[in-house]
Amino acid sequence: MNKIEGFFHLRTENRTFKRNKSQLLAEHEGEFVLIKKRSVVGTFSGEGDAFNKGFDLFGRESFLVKKILEKEPIMYVFNVSSVKA
Repeated sequence: MNKIEGFFHLRTENRTFKRNKSQLLAEHEGEFVLIKKRSVVGTFSGEGDAFNKGFDLFGRESFLVKKILEKEPIMYVFNVSSVKA
């Protein structure tokens, strides 16, 4: 997987989060959600619990663990074309 593919790798999972965000906020704000493709697998009180469940279910396949917040923290993205492989 190249750098650009890696950047967009969890696009489906992020879209799933956005589609379900209002319900997740209403029922689980402040918790962590585990998402695989288009499925919300579960919510967890701890980030480690969510990751452990993801590893148990999916092994080395990709999945998303995200904190359920009204406003997400700002993430900084740098110019990946300037990074040497």
